Amino acid sequence: MQFIKNCFSKPNAMGSDKGPWPHRAEEPWRSMNKVKDVEGYDGFFAAGEASEAPLKLDADTLSGDLAPLKYKKYDLLIVGAGLSGAVLAERCSQELGMTSLIIDVRDHIGGNCYDYLDESGIRCSKYGAHLFHTKYERVWKYVTQFSEWMANDHRVRGMVPDFEGTQKLVPIPPTQATVNALFPDANITSEADMEKWYEGQRVKPPSGEAQNGEEAALSRVGPLLYERIFKHYTKKQWDKYPAELDASVLMRLPCRTSTDDRYFGDAWQALPVRGYTRIFENMLLRDPRVTVKLNVDFFDARAKGLLPQFGTLVYTGPIDSYFAAQGLPKLEYRSLRFEEEYVDDPEDGFFQEAFVVNHPSADVPFTRIVEYKHVPNQPLAVKRGLVKGTRIAREYSSAEGDPYYPVPNPENRALYERYRALAEKEDTVCFVGRLASYKYFNMDQAILNALEIYDSLKEKGKLQPKRRPEDFGPGDGPKELHYNQITGPFPPELCGVATCEVKDGNPGLFAPCGSTGCCDLGDGAACCANDADDRDYRGTISETRTGAKCQKWTAQSPHSHHVTPETRPDKGLGDHNYCRNPSTNQPHAWCYNADGQSGAGGTDRWDFCDVPKCASNNNGGTSASLAIIIPVVIAAVLLLAAILFLVRKRVVAARQHRRSSMPTIGGDDEAEVEA
Repeated sequence: MQFIKNCFSKPNAMGSDKGPWPHRAEEPWRSMNKVKDVEGYDGFFAAGEASEAPLKLDADTLSGDLAPLKYKKYDLLIVGAGLSGAVLAERCSQELGMTSLIIDVRDHIGGNCYDYLDESGIRCSKYGAHLFHTKYERVWKYVTQFSEWMANDHRVRGMVPDFEGTQKLVPIPPTQATVNALFPDANITSEADMEKWYEGQRVKPPSGEAQNGEEAALSRVGPLLYERIFKHYTKKQWDKYPAELDASVLMRLPCRTSTDDRYFGDAWQALPVRGYTRIFENMLLRDPRVTVKLNVDFFDARAKGLLPQFGTLVYTGPIDSYFAAQGLPKLEYRSLRFEEEYVDDPEDGFFQEAFVVNHPSADVPFTRIVEYKHVPNQPLAVKRGLVKGTRIAREYSSAEGDPYYPVPNPENRALYERYRALAEKEDTVCFVGRLASYKYFNMDQAILNALEIYDSLKEKGKLQPKRRPEDFGPGDGPKELHYNQITGPFPPELCGVATCEVKDGNPGLFAPCGSTGCCDLGDGAACCANDADDRDYRGTISETRTGAKCQKWTAQSPHSHHVTPETRPDKGLGDHNYCRNPSTNQPHAWCYNADGQSGAGGTDRWDFCDVPKCASNNNGGTSASLAIIIPVVIAAVLLLAAILFLVRKRVVAARQHRRSSMPTIGGDDEAEVEA
């Protein structure tokens, strides 16, 4: 009970008292988490399984031997026992009665989510700390079928030198408390004070516009926070200083003005009561239609002809490994190296004051230390203080090792598009997940992506994505490398675009400037509009026809609405502010106005956009035809009554054309725009 009491107690200002680290935030932030203290269902626990450790798998599952399955046939052969593969196996079995064989080269299920109990009984994560959070109600309802969950407001601390060089434990990202601890003279007491302090710190780029990451960071947070928190941490993550990176990499540094020290702002934030591995056990091990074989190398088994018969291959591994025979270069990743240490008898039972402590200073080689004993889903013995020691993991970013985070620079993006084109030609293979999509997915994003791919199977009879990986927005991994200006040779997604740049700091997507052609992005999506109503437009125009900046589709300010990536998953919406036409009755691409300007046909909430039309959709041929037809008609029609009839017909057509360019009033989709 003392552990639970401490977890709900208020820490001191900078958390200098050692653990256990309180797992709930202070009000009003705590109440923003919709998760109850404990909710969800654990099938194994309900059936009497009391173990806190991962269940012991039988020898047959661990053998790596596929010979006994030689004459069997499965609906799905799934490569990878992580989130994506598990979701598809579970859904296809429970709703469609399909059989699956899941194989994995590792000796456990759960992919990178796998956690376990060490020799002392402390629950640890083999591949780094995992914190579940989601804004998708569908995902939350899904995961609560396979585990009990406890509310958890993840908060990070950083060991940062103050103005005198003394190390202080402060909230990360920076909040009012961070600034007050590092610079006591700031005396921040309100959001207005914080904004004023930022304004006094920010350094305007010499040219008026940031030319690199350092100039961008200084224009966002100023030199005091930049030097202490962001500069050297960036170097450790990417092996490059901000001055060596493009401005867009650091243009989105968080500038919080409130006291909210939560790392995430999502509506549902929780930890599985008996660990992440239990989720996979309930999804897979209780289902007779799902067979799991571990210690199996897919490529080796395929080469030796050991794979059983199957209908569809679900591949969740690295996409470049699947197409290795094509001779293309390998995609680039950043990896993590973990240096674990068991501390026998630390003071007060804990090594550090918080679960996660970042170390952004240059004199420390690692990026952070994770102390698992702090998390509230530890076994009862740990909660009762019966385990005196503790386990920590120092994390190092590396260019070598298991692939964790994609490095989406222009070269890698162009290379991935070549791999994607190859994947689209594989009719009986579904490429899904982080490695197959070359996209860092959060756990909830990976689950939602797999659920939507399953939806496609029900709707269209084929496992295929409903949206591109980038439409899910950024994940929680290290800041992705982005780029601002590129010159040829262009990657395929630029096609005939003469030059391009990232607009308003939006990362990872091209904004065409001086377009000279059209880009086919696959699945009917294009950076120009093939459809007359712009529904297939997937370009990066981010302003209305009157020049007003567009509001992000994921944002609810300045205008609240329900036209979001969740409600329109296949309309090209995402964590961006690019013009789209997700409505069924609007004639053009549009967006919500971020600055309230409007033009004819729009409102102060939204307006239409002028997006480029594809060359195949221009009106040259029609104009040429009319040039021939009209003289013939005029010559043939001599009677005044006939001429008046034609004039009247054109007037009516013109009125109908103008009417088609205006929003339809009163329809369901008008409610979309006006919501």
